[in-house]
Amino acid sequence: MIKVSDYMTPIVAIASPQDTLAAIRNIMLRRRVGRVPVVDGSRLVGIVSRTDLALALRPNGPAWRRRPLEYTSVWEIMSKPVITISVNESISKAAETMLNSGVTGLPVLDDDKIVGMITTSDLTRCLKEHGDPSKKVKEHMCVEVAVAKPLHPISRVIKILVKSPSHRVIVVDAEGRPIGIVTPTDLAFVRVSAGSSKSKVVYDSEAPKRSRKIEFLGLTYAKDVMRSPIHFISEEASVVDAASLMSSAKIGGLPVLDKKKNLSGLFSKIEVLRLVKDL
Repeated sequence: MIKVSDYMTPIVAIASPQDTLAAIRNIMLRRRVGRVPVVDGSRLVGIVSRTDLALALRPNGPAWRRRPLEYTSVWEIMSKPVITISVNESISKAAETMLNSGVTGLPVLDDDKIVGMITTSDLTRCLKEHGDPSKKVKEHMCVEVAVAKPLHPISRVIKILVKSPSHRVIVVDAEGRPIGIVTPTDLAFVRVSAGSSKSKVVYDSEAPKRSRKIEFLGLTYAKDVMRSPIHFISEEASVVDAASLMSSAKIGGLPVLDKKKNLSGLFSKIEVLRLVKDL
């Protein structure tokens, strides 16, 4: 049995419920993590992910979403109650739990003490090393792909992303060819500047090269925040090939192209979870 302990990663940062979203954003950038456990004393009370930060940008909802990150507390957006898993549980059980709960990471406990995290990135690495190379991407990909056009406003892109199980939006040109992708990572560090039509982009020298902080966001479109160029995978490739590419590129999804190079699907962390569940 492949255990959670074989693939989990250690905890590199924690937060308190009173910390601000600005502090969490900086932790994620500098520690290169996608989620941070929230601890009150010695008790695990929540978790904040890049997806939580991205979804906080939705135009509808409570007034605190329009407050600067420096004045918004972690407890206002953290996910709770926290779903956890034992360090001795199987990797297949971890994948099943994530699928059933709609989460992409689980704090790992050993005698009620948090000792690590197991995420879809870890499970992608597991699929790369233990997956069945005879299984084709076309047999397991999602054919319902969330798409947007380059000039779709960011508010529309966020709405599309929220409705997508994979939390990924493929940006396509006039011919329907994929030219970019928008993920929670691309949106997590956006700050809205009310009444401004200009965007100021500031690059963090301590962050990964592909990470960036957009400090003030005015009238902004999909083309302004999408990641491009993007990685692709063929329908005929194996799921192991897809997992290997996702793992090496540190990404959570791949647009799938048919023989004519047309967009035919998406192979994402959701498909990874389903495959690892059956290992």
